[in-house]
Amino acid sequence: MPGGTCYTVLIAVCLPCITAAQTPAPSKEPLHITITAGRLDNALAETPAAASVLTGDALHGARQQLGLDEVLAGVPGVFAVNRYNFAQDLRLSIRGFGARANFGIRGVRILIDGIPATTPDGQSSIDDIDLDTLDRIEIIRGPAGALYGPSAGGVLSMETRHSMTTPYAESGIKRGAYGVSDLRFKGNNTHGRLGYALNASRFRIEGYRAQSAAERELFNGRLDYDFKNGGELTTTFASLDAPLAQDPGGLTAEQVRADPRQAAPVNLRFDTGESVRQQRLGLHTRHPLAGGAEVRLSGYFVQRDFANRLPFNMIELDRRFGGVGVEYQRETQWSAGSGRLLLGVDVDYQNDERRRRENLDGVAGDLRFDQRERVMNSGVFITHEQQLAQQLRLDIGLRYDRLRITADDRFLNNGDDSDAVSFAHWSPSIALLVQRDSATQLYVRIATGFETPTTTELVRIDGSGGFNNALAPATSVNYELGARITPVPDMHLEAALFQIDIGDQLVPFEISDSPGRFAFENAGRSRNRGLEAALSLGKYTGWGLKLAYTYSDFRFIKFTDKNSVALDGNHFPGVPMHLFNLESRYRHYSGVYVAFEARYTGRYYADNLNTVEIASSINSGLRLSYPHFVNGWRFTVSGGINNLFDERYYANVRLNARGGRYFEPAPGRHGYLGFSAGRDF
Repeated sequence: MPGGTCYTVLIAVCLPCITAAQTPAPSKEPLHITITAGRLDNALAETPAAASVLTGDALHGARQQLGLDEVLAGVPGVFAVNRYNFAQDLRLSIRGFGARANFGIRGVRILIDGIPATTPDGQSSIDDIDLDTLDRIEIIRGPAGALYGPSAGGVLSMETRHSMTTPYAESGIKRGAYGVSDLRFKGNNTHGRLGYALNASRFRIEGYRAQSAAERELFNGRLDYDFKNGGELTTTFASLDAPLAQDPGGLTAEQVRADPRQAAPVNLRFDTGESVRQQRLGLHTRHPLAGGAEVRLSGYFVQRDFANRLPFNMIELDRRFGGVGVEYQRETQWSAGSGRLLLGVDVDYQNDERRRRENLDGVAGDLRFDQRERVMNSGVFITHEQQLAQQLRLDIGLRYDRLRITADDRFLNNGDDSDAVSFAHWSPSIALLVQRDSATQLYVRIATGFETPTTTELVRIDGSGGFNNALAPATSVNYELGARITPVPDMHLEAALFQIDIGDQLVPFEISDSPGRFAFENAGRSRNRGLEAALSLGKYTGWGLKLAYTYSDFRFIKFTDKNSVALDGNHFPGVPMHLFNLESRYRHYSGVYVAFEARYTGRYYADNLNTVEIASSINSGLRLSYPHFVNGWRFTVSGGINNLFDERYYANVRLNARGGRYFEPAPGRHGYLGFSAGRDF
């Protein structure tokens, strides 16, 4: 949809409605915000860590919902890109963790309704999550190894809408520029103590660039049951069928200048892209016990069939993974004061059947690699919160993890490369919370984490089976000082100052004779220093303002790469030094909603050598929605304009790519429109 047409339609449809009053004012958002991702539920104000919660308009608010980066832009310390390449997944970074990933999400622990979306070896995919189903997102910034073990440089916990609400049904359609078509239906119902919610969607996009089309169908279901004793059982199911996700590849600077909408010639030749089918089943239950204690049990299973066409290679991956978790918590009473104790065990298993074939100009050729990879990860943890005084609380945690990865070589033409590696690690944490009054909280936190290489990252450069046994896990220690202040009602301030010392950071480089495939090496020592700050003003209705700023100084302290080049003092690529996000919005009591958002991304580097600099950019957008009620039915028109001022910037940058193929240009100004109809029953 051309930008000019979208301007006209949005103004014509939405602006005359601002003075309309078709429905009573929506209820205000709850003032008491709870964090559950810390495993011991706490109010946000009583959480001694940098944490954020997104609900309501922060999640939805007339957004196009192409990618999770749309909603995470306003969270300090978080950098997410890659909205327009559905073959490469979201590149999500929290305080630098995950920045190195050229595909998938690394270094960040992701949960969906309390169930891991992160594999036992540490890689996450969120392509089976429909953003329209989400009710809240919690983000904990910084290492959380004491809670979740490996690959927890940050925690992203998503929760879908609870089914035990007013029954409703709704269907909708969105159309947008570059062939975007999004059809969906959602609804829920209750029968006594049982409730269920269903969501189905079908998404298509032709893409801004050549070779960037994508298709996917999603089904999400949730079943809730409330026990008479106050316990509850939640069962979730998700099915993804994404037969097409083309990859246009990275371009050189010269190719961008010639035609930013072109695909890389090598990607066109080999018809690069991926297809995915995945099913996920999760169960989570909690039961109160005598004396205020509680036990929580969880289990999950994921089946993922994945095919990826790279230049010269085709990857086939049949993955099965799952696990169980048990948590027990109770209140404690010491002479110093009350407290809470948490004990838990996690056991996860992963089985991968991985094959690699020649890519003969888009046609599968001879088998070149066949390996079964198994991962067993087990962890035991303890956390204790102790009230030392009325305004002082001490939190301590400790976790021990053991992870073993084995490879059974089934391609024996070049010998038997079967292999095994094991990793074990203790992860302690300690935090002190000072609550001066109900409006001011201060905390200091020291937390540790570690990140084991995934089965994909353990690949050998020569393409043979087995593992790169020289690759070690990365370890980190996070030192943090933070504050939350509410000087007046409806005004919230937060700030965090941190330093993270990292040993053996995992760094990618592209394999020279196999474009699109990456291997990894360890950097000796790295240091991430930063400042995060956020300001929120306004109520649910009326005017509101949100500001978020992030300063990131992430550097290699001691690192000599595989080419014997000393990189001491260089900036880590993929993370801008300055990030600033502004959102101004207005909600009329009739429900009309208007929001303007602008995001400044400072310059950063695309390579370890710091020779390729990505220029700073400002990306702005406008979003509007208008609900109209007729005889119990709710009709909503929504839309928006992305890249409002037609800024030239990159949707993604491929780190340490060979041949100068770093750049994935983003589209210019473009728009979208949506319409939905629904009602409560």
